[in-house]
Amino acid sequence: MSRPQIEHPGTLGEGNRHVLDTLTVAYQAALQLAEDGFTVEKVEIAARNPRIWITPCRRCASLRGVATVTRGTADGREQVMAARVRGAQVQWVESR
Repeated sequence: MSRPQIEHPGTLGEGNRHVLDTLTVAYQAALQLAEDGFTVEKVEIAARNPRIWITPCRRCASLRGVATVTRGTADGREQVMAARVRGAQVQWVESR
């Protein structure tokens, strides 16, 4: 999916285009997640793609995430799951 290109007023400068485009992607993905019933906990704007953390729930299975990090805990194991939504990386933590 390509990033949406939006017109920014010239006074903001070309140097800001990337971060403003990334904010647009993050907003669109967060809005989609909220409309789909997910709870957005945090949005991170990074050099590449925005990262959105959501509250884990049964609905997360519909995102078809993949485990990106697995770590042992005192209570067992937890995995950081990740999926793509509207150009953003969506993440949540599952405990096993």
